[in-house]
Amino acid sequence: MYFDKPGKENTEQTLKLAFQKGQQLGINEVVVASTTGDTAYKALEISIMATDAGALSGKDIIAVGGTAKGADCAVVLKPVCQSDFFDMRIREIICKPKTF
Repeated sequence: MYFDKPGKENTEQTLKLAFQKGQQLGINEVVVASTTGDTAYKALEISIMATDAGALSGKDIIAVGGTAKGADCAVVLKPVCQSDFFDMRIREIICKPKTF
């Protein structure tokens, strides 16, 4: 899905799409970027998956972030340690703004 413009007005739809895709793919690890906590709280409100705190398993995850305030981007990716950054793989773009 492509949003016409970036911004926090896309947060709720981004999170819903991310959780739906995770459920479809059997992914139960979601990473959400949140500077003020607003996006994280919104993710908790609409979360449809149980998540466990702690280290990631190394399996594919859903990553959610934004280009401004709120969230407007979500991807399925293979996570890696910082030292292996170039081994990270974006498996699928769930949603993003057309321009940013």
